[in-house]
Amino acid sequence: MANKDTIKTLIGGAVIGAILTIAVGFGSGWLIASNTRDGDVAAAWIDAQASVCSSLVQDHRSKMGDVSDITGYASRSARTELAQTYAVALTGEDAADPAVIRACANNLDT
Repeated sequence: MANKDTIKTLIGGAVIGAILTIAVGFGSGWLIASNTRDGDVAAAWIDAQASVCSSLVQDHRSKMGDVSDITGYASRSARTELAQTYAVALTGEDAADPAVIRACANNLDT
């Protein structure tokens, strides 16, 4: 009988330990789910494209000598229009990704 109780205790401790390890791992960010990684990759891809777009806009503005202030809420349509003009449509796409345009316009607000 002592062996059954010992085995029950060991199995119970192992199960509780595994549950606590998983809970602490996910809660503290030590473990990530695959869909979290996919979302992070997509966000990084959009940020990279938006950086290229905002660089193209800033280059165009400097070549044209445009020193107008496009920051703030009142200039959001001007930023969006510039972002739509300079956001690059990737191979196989008809137009630039709307998320890239938004991110580019947000980059121009700084």
